[in-house]
Amino acid sequence: MIPVFTATPNSLDGGQVTLDLQLMLFPDQGYLSAHFTGGLVTINPGDGSPLHSFSIGSGGTIQEFSFLEKYMSAGTYLPSFIASITYSENSLQHEVVYSYVSCNRFSCPGSIAVYGDVTHTSSARTNLSGDISLSVPSNPAPVPGPTVGVGFPGVAFTCVVFIAWWRRMHRAGAAVLIAQRLAQRCCRGNGNPTMAA
Repeated sequence: MIPVFTATPNSLDGGQVTLDLQLMLFPDQGYLSAHFTGGLVTINPGDGSPLHSFSIGSGGTIQEFSFLEKYMSAGTYLPSFIASITYSENSLQHEVVYSYVSCNRFSCPGSIAVYGDVTHTSSARTNLSGDISLSVPSNPAPVPGPTVGVGFPGVAFTCVVFIAWWRRMHRAGAAVLIAQRLAQRCCRGNGNPTMAA
């Protein structure tokens, strides 16, 4: 049995961490296969919050237990687990399967044994425990958001804004030029409006 207890991420931002326990069952020496039959896992986040308990299901060779924990204050914590596990293992033994008596016309020499491979199942129980060290920083670093103007989307946005500005200025410049020409035709020399003949 191999337990793997992890905290992700190891370096915390904002105090949130996923505590994960994975139990991997391997057959003991001399056995062919093994599988879980039951048990209980309890995980202590190590910060005084309630314990998290999980039942171990029957079957399979891997069981995984995971939850998200929020650590509210900075410090060093020691999350831990305890597990009480039951499992069964199968072994193959070469033994007498049955026997029979062979007689001929003259005598019965005795019984004859027939050997074969027989699967035996045995149950076992084990207790496991473990812990990991976890450090929560006093000033969690904020997660940066996207920055406008970085990369291709920023370049494309800048080009669109520039083209819109240029067209607007071009239209405004054309309107001023038309207004100046109209003013020149209407006011010839003396500043008074005149009608063109």
